[in-house]
Amino acid sequence: MRARMVFGQKAQVRWLIMKKRILTGTGIVILLVGLFLAKIFWTAPIFGVAGGVLLFNFALFVMAELGTVEMVRALDERMNKKEKTVALTFPAVSFAIASFGRMAFIFTVLVIFVLLTMGLLVFAFKNSTIESVGLTLVCIFYPSVFLLTLVAVNTVAPFEALLLVFVTAPFCDVAAFFVGSALKGKKLCPEISPNKTISGAIGGVIGGIIGGVAVYFGMKWFYYTPVCFGPVWADALTFALVGAVFAALTELGDLAESTVKRKLGIKDMGDILPGHGGIMDRIDGLLFVAPVAAVIFCVLLPALII
Repeated sequence: MRARMVFGQKAQVRWLIMKKRILTGTGIVILLVGLFLAKIFWTAPIFGVAGGVLLFNFALFVMAELGTVEMVRALDERMNKKEKTVALTFPAVSFAIASFGRMAFIFTVLVIFVLLTMGLLVFAFKNSTIESVGLTLVCIFYPSVFLLTLVAVNTVAPFEALLLVFVTAPFCDVAAFFVGSALKGKKLCPEISPNKTISGAIGGVIGGIIGGVAVYFGMKWFYYTPVCFGPVWADALTFALVGAVFAALTELGDLAESTVKRKLGIKDMGDILPGHGGIMDRIDGLLFVAPVAAVIFCVLLPALII
């Protein structure tokens, strides 16, 4: 009887957690849909930039700032106040420049900012150490610089590029969860994340492929014909391959975040998202997808089209 009561209590706790995850996930989806609709329909310029594009850039900035706050809190005792200030200031400065400046100017300013930061931390801050300087730069690059590459995707890449980035990750996560739960099997990286299995990882990649194909046919059906490379099957295959790559990167980002949390001895990076943890717990895979998406859609694709 006692064992049955304990089992029932555990099941109730799991259901409450799942309920929180579903409600929070629904809210995130609604927010993303609103941002994408604004990007499509809010074309009136604000300081020379389309309103919808600027709004999406602002959302990326908020994610970067909140993610940086979580990183700084997790590394609290390893950084001094001035280092924390530099890390927390960087998202606002970089995203403001990226939203209104030219791309070449953006990266030039970023390089100068990082060099100045290293100089200040090493030579001006009396309490800084090599370790604290390195951790400050980690807080600057992860997540801010990674997310900053999405500003380029949002500004100059085709609409479906941004859609692929944000659709692939949830398809990957859902498929990995259900396939891994159903098939179980050998663990993927038990030292880092004991619950992840090889079958779940494969299921996640398949989910990414499905997500990529869904984006292609969804865009073709509801909005307009995406960037084409040939017949329909070739286009769908291209989107499927990109979806597979993005899914693999999503899983790699998830493992990287798990490694950081293991090293720091914490379960979640924050608690701002009920049932999910912190912002960093939700965007860990996105951070690894973002720079690759920028290379594919802002560098390689224009070169192929030309």
